[in-house]
Amino acid sequence: MLTLLELLQSNARLTGTELADRLDADVRTVRRYTAHLRELGIPVEAERGRYGGYRLARGYRMPPLVLTNDEALAVVLGLLAAEHLGMGTAAPASAGALAKIERVLPHALREPLAAMRETLSFTANAVIGQAPGTGVLLALAQASRARTTVGIHHQSWRQEHTERDIDPYGVVFHTGRWYVVGHDHLRDSLRTFRIDRITSVTPPSRQLHRTRRLRPRRPPDLDPRSGALPLAGRGDDPWPPR
Repeated sequence: MLTLLELLQSNARLTGTELADRLDADVRTVRRYTAHLRELGIPVEAERGRYGGYRLARGYRMPPLVLTNDEALAVVLGLLAAEHLGMGTAAPASAGALAKIERVLPHALREPLAAMRETLSFTANAVIGQAPGTGVLLALAQASRARTTVGIHHQSWRQEHTERDIDPYGVVFHTGRWYVVGHDHLRDSLRTFRIDRITSVTPPSRQLHRTRRLRPRRPPDLDPRSGALPLAGRGDDPWPPR
């Protein structure tokens, strides 16, 4: 629904089919989302006919983002650091967020923050790796918190493609790359996987349900940052990373 609102803000008018394609949904879902936006007080107009479509009411503007100087500095520094350290995801989210914040800030605050952005330097160099997919990263984080088993499609550093069921114990960001640490049912042991090499996260496989294997208990006081250390040299993704 938020993506739909952003599309309507950025375009004068879009048809239901165009919105459905960009949202990877169907036209019925677009109608439902626009109805929800209207319930929230956002005036989305629908025009019928061959050249019809959806648009925000003329003259409507979203409320301005209100940040104090300290809050704005904290947000900008956080986004700049994330971009430099490689903590971004597959989409250019950091750059887009910075651009949106700069557009709504008053001039007196925009100029000092622009100066900070242009003159800030970092002494620590991050390893440049492929950014993970947003959906994959969030799904693994949710599974880690809920302590649920998930299936993953993974490509190892040897270019081997496998499908596995894992119990994620935590997500780790290390020198420019994202990792997930957890119990791998295929190897029946603790393993580390680079998240940018995981193409999808799905429900656990049917084979796992058929065998009815008991889900292993999470090791007590496990720190995901150190949980991968014993795997160096024999894990699917050795730690430190290759």
